[in-house]
Amino acid sequence: MSEQTDQHSKIQEKRQLLEDRKAALLTTFEVIRTKKHFFILTIVLTVLGTLLGHYLKVSTYQTASTLYIKNTDQPSAAEYLLNQHVYKLSRVDRIESYVNHLKSDSFYLKIAELIKFGENFDHIDLTTPSKKSKLGLQYWKDKWINAEDEGSRFREKKLLIPIEYVANFLKKTVKYQADYNSQFIQVSVTTLDPHTSQIIANLIAEEFVSLTNRHSVDEIKEVEKFVQTKKAQTEEDVKRYDQELIRFKQKHNIISTDATTKNLADRLSSLEAQIESSKLKLTESNKLLNFFSKGRSRALSNIFKEGSKTQGFGRMETTVILQDKIDQLKREKSSFIAQGYKEDNWQIQKINAEIDANVSRLKSVVADASSSIQQVNPALAQEKIQELTEQSRVIKTRIATLEAARKELQDQVDHMPSLQQEYIKIENQFNLAVENLASLERKEKELEIQRISHKKEVRVDQLAQRPNATPRGSLPLKLLFSTLAALFLGVLIVMGLESLDPSVKRRQDLYDCGIDFFGEVPFVEAKNGPKKRKGRFQFGGPEDLICKNTPESIESMSFKYMRARIESMKYKDNLSSQIITLSSALHNEGKSFVTSNLAISLAQLKRKVLLIDCDFRRPSIASYFGISTQSGLIDVLNMNKDLSDTLITDKYPNLHILPAGFSGLNSTELISSQKFRLLLEFLRNDYEYIVIDTPPTFAVVDAAIISSFSDIPILVSSFRSTRKADLYEAYNDLLQVSYKKVYGIINKAIVSNSRIHYYGYPLYTDSAEATAFSDEEDLEAKEFVEKLSKKSS
Repeated sequence: MSEQTDQHSKIQEKRQLLEDRKAALLTTFEVIRTKKHFFILTIVLTVLGTLLGHYLKVSTYQTASTLYIKNTDQPSAAEYLLNQHVYKLSRVDRIESYVNHLKSDSFYLKIAELIKFGENFDHIDLTTPSKKSKLGLQYWKDKWINAEDEGSRFREKKLLIPIEYVANFLKKTVKYQADYNSQFIQVSVTTLDPHTSQIIANLIAEEFVSLTNRHSVDEIKEVEKFVQTKKAQTEEDVKRYDQELIRFKQKHNIISTDATTKNLADRLSSLEAQIESSKLKLTESNKLLNFFSKGRSRALSNIFKEGSKTQGFGRMETTVILQDKIDQLKREKSSFIAQGYKEDNWQIQKINAEIDANVSRLKSVVADASSSIQQVNPALAQEKIQELTEQSRVIKTRIATLEAARKELQDQVDHMPSLQQEYIKIENQFNLAVENLASLERKEKELEIQRISHKKEVRVDQLAQRPNATPRGSLPLKLLFSTLAALFLGVLIVMGLESLDPSVKRRQDLYDCGIDFFGEVPFVEAKNGPKKRKGRFQFGGPEDLICKNTPESIESMSFKYMRARIESMKYKDNLSSQIITLSSALHNEGKSFVTSNLAISLAQLKRKVLLIDCDFRRPSIASYFGISTQSGLIDVLNMNKDLSDTLITDKYPNLHILPAGFSGLNSTELISSQKFRLLLEFLRNDYEYIVIDTPPTFAVVDAAIISSFSDIPILVSSFRSTRKADLYEAYNDLLQVSYKKVYGIINKAIVSNSRIHYYGYPLYTDSAEATAFSDEEDLEAKEFVEKLSKKSS
């Protein structure tokens, strides 16, 4: 039994969840229908933007060059024999290091320099594709410059472009894509000119290969020895200065320094790090300069003594042959072992003997080669000497500039207290050692890349071709995706506006204002009969009395719901009669429309109902019922006419109407007088319900005064028109005078068609007299009661 109960509860939960989702979906549709102009505008703007973007887009040109990276997972025999540093990075890490080098600022600056001072600079378009369109100013500006100045002033202007701008242009237009399986790096360039894309793609590929193969093996060895020695010393300095800094802080109880001291220490460390880095470059340049000077002198001496041929080249060829022979023997040995042969097999032993013999010969050749300096070309050495001399001069100039800046900063430090000076000195030494260590590690990494690249591991696999314009794409597909995106964006915008809308839209809005929800009147346009005047019932006519004209419509049903609540409240409080006042915060909320139809709905129960129009400044009840008399409540209170002369009793069965009459200047005073109170007490004895139409609360105080005499004060608000802040102020106005519970009605609410046809009721009926009560019905009711009494007895 419990299992059946649990299963039943789960089914009920699923049904409730489906109902909640259905309600949320219907609410979304209703919100979109209400704000459909925003929804349609979003779709139109999105589609229009797609069309403009398609037809006004400037064509771009994309091309790519390809670099090939040779796989060298296993070191060569010569590296084992010479105990050289073996490059142990994996293939993926090595290709990644090449890509990082391609993306470095120094490489971009080098390419930018080659572009600016190259012979094709006048024919290169340096406009970023994302900043240029047919509607952009840059397009027309470039077009005007080319047309008016015939390109001369434009070329002069391009020569003034800083090198940093060209480097930034490269960063935005160049993309790299690495294929780690096939070991390719693709250099993709997208610009507004096909010639520009081709030049840049090929220049990057060729310069990278040239840069990685620029230094010889002997140059790399010469610099690498110095870098490794310097790196070991710097690591020791970092440890020592770190310990000194810790001891200094412990001795003087220093946790942190002030901003000035920290700033000076950082600036001084940065300057000295730049000076030290420049000195390292100068030392590297001097070592290479000394290397090429000695090599050139020895080469010239050998030429004079032995002629142009030396034994160095023979040794290199012998080394390559022996290494290839050793690799071939190792492959043969691996093949025999794979076939199941053991190490003691005579064939494998023979191969081992040949390998040992070739290794012995290779050791002797390598030993002879390492005992002497390799032959260098005197002409190439002279070019290197000139290049290194100029490089040393530039570095010395930079060091002098940095030293001057450091001296000026050091003067500021000398004027500080001795404790701060000592702290800055120690922290400066520590930071300088850290910066030098990082610089040496970067240099060591660069040397490793150059050493491996020197073995022809990097080459240009394919040069970039002249590209065609990038196609714009399919317009129908663009429109399809833009429409789908616009639908989604439109829903977001509409729901966002809905959440920010401050007007009354649901029951919870009334509860938030402290008002008890009493009912809602849907706004359904009549299919037959006259149209409502833009949904405003302030100055309505007899056609707007829907409870009389169409008593079975959904709007009439809403009034019957409110009528049922009024009846229930009357019996609960055991009242013989009730006074109901209806007001609103502002004009045009549909207050008089609701009042008139609510009175008719109560009269349909054959209750004696009195409808009073107390809106003296803008009376509307007479207009709704087609009353032409000008006398009314004002005349009764002024004692100009009798009550019987002003009451209208022939407009609807069981409903009497007391119009407002001609408005006077002292209407508020009349409402506040004892005569009006006595009049209401007198009318209570003759009518079961008294429905009063009062003016808006923001206009006059009449509504608050009348609500103090009533049993059920009601505030009418308009769906998506009345602001919640205004409704809350109206509620406070009534509460401060009447001190009674206030009820609220939402007028002109949007109701879905599924709710309208839920019970299968027709929206409208042809006869307005179908619900009118007659004496025959009363007689039938009495006979029914008498029969029940007889049967029970």
